[in-house]
Amino acid sequence: MDAANQTLSEKQGGLSEAQAQLDQLKADINSSDEKIAEYQKAVDEKQAAVDKAEADRAAAQSAYESAQAAYDQAKAEAEAGSPELQEAQQKVGEAQAALDTAKADRENWNTKLSDAQNNLASLQEQLAAAEDEETKAALEVEIAQAQADAAKAQEELNTANAKVESTQAELDSANAAVADAQSKKDAEDAKLNELNETLTTAKATYDNAKEEKEDAEKMKQQADQALQSAQALKANADQLQADAENNLTLAKDEVAAAQRDVTAKQAAVNDAQAAYEQAQIAAKASREQIAKGSAGYFEQNGSNGVLRVFKDTTYNQYTHMGESKDATSLENMKTSLEWIKNAMN
Repeated sequence: MDAANQTLSEKQGGLSEAQAQLDQLKADINSSDEKIAEYQKAVDEKQAAVDKAEADRAAAQSAYESAQAAYDQAKAEAEAGSPELQEAQQKVGEAQAALDTAKADRENWNTKLSDAQNNLASLQEQLAAAEDEETKAALEVEIAQAQADAAKAQEELNTANAKVESTQAELDSANAAVADAQSKKDAEDAKLNELNETLTTAKATYDNAKEEKEDAEKMKQQADQALQSAQALKANADQLQADAENNLTLAKDEVAAAQRDVTAKQAAVNDAQAAYEQAQIAAKASREQIAKGSAGYFEQNGSNGVLRVFKDTTYNQYTHMGESKDATSLENMKTSLEWIKNAMN
């Protein structure tokens, strides 16, 4: 019985330990569920960050491509417009050269006119001072030629002046064209510079958005790994819980079996105790019956007629039931019967 109780105690201890392990695993699983929920939330947040970073990157890329296209177009237009300025500058150079030539030609005719006028004046003075007719006639011929030369020089000078005025107008027009072309080029250059700044900013924004997306993807990957680790731990904990629950069931079965064994042994002890007590009662009854001597024997065997003899007042005063020195003692009765048996033989 002690061994059965010891076994039961050990099984109950194992059951308590299995229950404690199961309770701890359930607590760990609850904690794992909370961790998984936390990691899942982090994953969702990181995914949202990745999505936003991707949207920002796509928008930045679109803006960058648009800026690049606008810059390329403006650059092409600026390069296409450069020949106009170069052509206008070339015309300015040509007009300036023509003006310089016209001015030199005018100066030349101005000098010739002055020389012709001086020569005419000198000849006229000589004519006035001449005394003979022959000399006068010769001077008059020279004066006529000098007058023709002066008229020619004046005419050429007038033409030269007109040429200077026309080439000056052409130069002014060419300078105006250069200024206009330069203004357009400056505007195109300013636009190109502005677009280049926009392109640079767009490129930087795109690079930054691309980098932020890569960072967001790395953080998302880390969150995924943390979630996967937590899920693996949860799966392991679930398996451990299943094993613990199985162990708990086995422990409960073992405790129940031990309890049944204890109950059975206790029932056997109780039966033995009851049998012992019944034996004690029977022994006591036997002792009491033996103590009655032969009266007890006859009473046990239902010899009521004999018993009435012992109750007869004639004899009972001489009778001490069951005492060792009395004839009613079973030992004396046994001895008497042995003596009678022997006597009969």
